[in-house]
Amino acid sequence: MIPLTEESHPEQIQCVINLINKLNYHDMVYCDVGGCIGELLQYYCQIMKRGYVFEPNIHNYEYLKNEYSNRGVVVENLAVHSSSGDLTFMSKRGDQPGDHEGKLVQFQEDTDENKYKLNKVSCITLDEYFKDKDIDFIKIDVEGGEWEVLRGAEKIMSEHKVIFQVEFHSHDDWENRHQLIYDRGYNIYSLDLELLDKDCNRPYQAILSARDI
Repeated sequence: MIPLTEESHPEQIQCVINLINKLNYHDMVYCDVGGCIGELLQYYCQIMKRGYVFEPNIHNYEYLKNEYSNRGVVVENLAVHSSSGDLTFMSKRGDQPGDHEGKLVQFQEDTDENKYKLNKVSCITLDEYFKDKDIDFIKIDVEGGEWEVLRGAEKIMSEHKVIFQVEFHSHDDWENRHQLIYDRGYNIYSLDLELLDKDCNRPYQAILSARDI
């Protein structure tokens, strides 16, 4: 198992443990959008019932498939977006798993092909993927693409059941778009599970929930 280090986001893990205990909800079905090599996934699969992970980087995907397919986790080599189809994904050059910086090209200004390799990836929305599946908890860390992921979760959010754990990467995007969260009936909480004001500054990491925590 990967050690719980600063790079493993221990605050996020403790937050989820606190959330599960507070809600007395130990049978959560989880989804990890942007799984990388499972720094958080390894803990989710221990404290929740079963899950899914999306990872568009082929080397990260192969690593996750080998490590987690036999641990109750469905591993998908897909990007999650606001619509389905094919888009261009960029990642660091090399053939080893562990690239944390991969993202869809639309969220990156520097696409220098000496630094990055570009390839087509298939995209899906959360609404489409989970239209006939149970889901309770979704973590999103997609290097600036979080708003497109949330846009593609309109139906899921309208049901006010799923709790989200999200990294917000851009101050400007937060200022211009965070009203979407409230428009869909959700509130924003810190990782300490404290309710944040509607005019709060961008939290780097936050919990979104339509139920009181």
